[in-house]
Amino acid sequence: MEDQKLRDHVLKVDEEYRHLAEKHKGCEDRLERLEHRFYLSDSEKLEKINLKKQKLLLKDRMAEILNKFKGELAEQKA
Repeated sequence: MEDQKLRDHVLKVDEEYRHLAEKHKGCEDRLERLEHRFYLSDSEKLEKINLKKQKLLLKDRMAEILNKFKGELAEQKA
């Protein structure tokens, strides 16, 4: 299954993946808003660092879920 089709399928059937994707998008949106600011306060700089870390953790967990689904699909085809 093509990667985008797999992601779309998992978004529909896996609640955890859907929740993680929503949180990831929220982090992405907030980071984008911070990136467009001319000046960041110290707390905003810290928030930016933490958002990047959280976004990576979310992406890693989403990748784990996708790999699990890929494995299940491979088993079904075998």
